[in-house]
This record gives sequence, structure tokens and C-alpha cells, in this order.
Amino acid sequence: MGKFVVLVLYFISILEKIAHVDSYIFSDTPTYVSPYITKNSFRTQYEHLRKKTTSWEYGTKLNLALEEIIKAKKYTATTNILLLTDGGISLDGNDWEVTVMRLSFLKQQVKRIFLISPNVELIKEGEELEKQWKKLNVTLGSQKKAVTPYLQKVFRYGTLYRFSDKQFTCQQVSPRRKYSQCFNGGIR
Repeated sequence: MGKFVVLVLYFISILEKIAHVDSYIFSDTPTYVSPYITKNSFRTQYEHLRKKTTSWEYGTKLNLALEEIIKAKKYTATTNILLLTDGGISLDGNDWEVTVMRLSFLKQQVKRIFLISPNVELIKEGEELEKQWKKLNVTLGSQKKAVTPYLQKVFRYGTLYRFSDKQFTCQQVSPRRKYSQCFNGGIR
């Protein structure tokens, strides 16, 4: 996601204008970034965040960000979670299994989970990969070294698709429009 950080930060700053947003940047460690989203210029916000965040693009430990969200307990049954990701999920150790457990828990606690990605492949192939994920009925466990690149996509993309209620591709935002072009009115 490193190359999409500016897009994500711009998107968050737009959302802040229309809703209450709690934001985390996650890579190898999660960073709660809401305090750094201010009314300053976007460039100032970006520079401030760059200095304050501990991680930008060193892997995707989604399970750790989900742990922070669950610990903070700032969600209710009316909360919408927007998960902006390129589709990477760490498959190290038990990261994937913990990610599945935490996404499953949050899916039961909140109104909806939206998957938003600059990765067109994730959105196009996600539904089919979710079907493959359900058929596998296995965990990574000790078989990890035998997992093919295709199965890695099944575990990553299938999982994200499985626990999201709606999926969107977002590769650009338009400062000329009141809302992002990412959704075409799809989130309410």
C-alpha cells in the first residue's frame, strides 16, 4: 500500500468532513492516526503523519490493527468499518488465522464492513476466491511452505471478500467533487 498512502490519507481527510472517523494505518504495526488528521493543509497533515507513524509499507499485519480496533471498543452496532487495503494479509505464523477470527468477531459487532481497494484484481477476483476459500476448509498451519501463489491469493483475497459486505475499487479521488469517485454513491 506504500504507493497509495497519499490516496488513503486524502480519502480519510475527505471522510473527516462528513463523518466521525477513527483511523489506523497498518503495515507491520498499527498506528492510530486520527489525532493527526487536522484542519491543516493536506501537505501538512501528510508530513505530520509521515513523522508520527511507525510503519508504512513493511508487510500487512492486519490482525494487529484489528486487535487495536477491538481493544479500543469505539464501535457499535451502527458502526461502518472501511477497510482500505491492497489485499495483502500476513500469512506468517498464525497471523492469517487470527485475522480471520478478528474479522469474524467485528462482522458480528458492527453494521457493515466495506472493502475498498486500489487493487482491481482483488475486487474482480474476490468473489471467486471467496468460494475457493470456503471449499478449502483448512488453515495454513504447518502446510504454509506448500502454499502456492494461487492459494495465497485465496487465503488473502478470499478472506477480505468473505468478511466484507460490499467491495469498491478506488484508484483516485477527485478534489473537484464533494465526495470521492470511489463509491458512486454506494456507501450510506
